[in-house]
Amino acid sequence: MLAVPKYKSFQVHDLPEAALLQKMTKGVFEVTEASEIPSTVRQAFLLAQSDEPGPTAVIIPYPLFIASHHYHCPPLPPPDRPLDEGAVQRALALVANPRNRIGIYAGLGCMDYSDQLIHVAEMLQAPVATSVSGKGVISDEHPLAVGWGYGPKGRAQPR
Repeated sequence: MLAVPKYKSFQVHDLPEAALLQKMTKGVFEVTEASEIPSTVRQAFLLAQSDEPGPTAVIIPYPLFIASHHYHCPPLPPPDRPLDEGAVQRALALVANPRNRIGIYAGLGCMDYSDQLIHVAEMLQAPVATSVSGKGVISDEHPLAVGWGYGPKGRAQPR
């Protein structure tokens, strides 16, 4: 039996987390055993990505954070998302219109695709701004890099 550390009753552990989170998430999942953590997190991710993406919550009691368990969790297959051909055609029409100025805002999700991002930016001659977590996806020395954002937060771009 795992010894439960003492905590003061005024801490957040006494709040009804599930009830509080239910109103602002697509679903709340509660874990009762350390062995349930991987499957519960997967359930939460699947729900978060289904239909209209949105937040989910996984409640893990404090004692489980210090519990030991041997996990074997192979990765999930990528979600099957049908290609919306109409949306692709509308996007291509916007990009092809020379009156539209294209800019790219890159975050953490682009980190594994740096070469492809730079290729697209150069092909479109689109300035690339990054979020804090996307910093490094494009070199600060690249002529299309504008730093943290556009406007006063970014660097001037040649026209």
